[in-house]
Amino acid sequence: MHQESLDIMQHYLEQIEKLLPAPISVLDVGSRRIGDIRDSSTYHDLVSDKYNYVGLDVEAGNNVDIVVDEPYSWNITSQFDLVISGQAFEHIEFPWLTICEIAKVLKPGGYAVIIVPTVPIIHRYPVDCWRILPDGLTALAKWAFLDVIEVSINQYGTWGDAWGFFQKPK
Repeated sequence: MHQESLDIMQHYLEQIEKLLPAPISVLDVGSRRIGDIRDSSTYHDLVSDKYNYVGLDVEAGNNVDIVVDEPYSWNITSQFDLVISGQAFEHIEFPWLTICEIAKVLKPGGYAVIIVPTVPIIHRYPVDCWRILPDGLTALAKWAFLDVIEVSINQYGTWGDAWGFFQKPK
């Protein structure tokens, strides 16, 4: 995970800690650490004892607690206070289906933070389908009936990350 993304997520984790009482249940969508790069950080590295962290991915691996058999229909009965995802949506063929799964597993009043690159540096694993701009994140949230709190973009970073901070209505 690149530093730009870690910094953005850290900012929102600090906001969440002000909004929700501990312990906070968090689902990390696309959590798998690729390869054996020991010095590569993940969002899991950012969470403190205030979080009950669960990593979700379509493949087993490092940093994955739940492997979903069907990427667009998760069989999860748990509901989470917070769903996070970074540097995953560009690899998802149908992100509008994934955002609906995120909305489904959020508790009413829960939050989601999604970070995506906008710079076209192709990095297939196994596919690289999308670059999503702030308006695209707003459209995805609207599709899943999530309220938009904030969307923005860092046009000056290497990856030009865009991010969205959303809430499921109570």
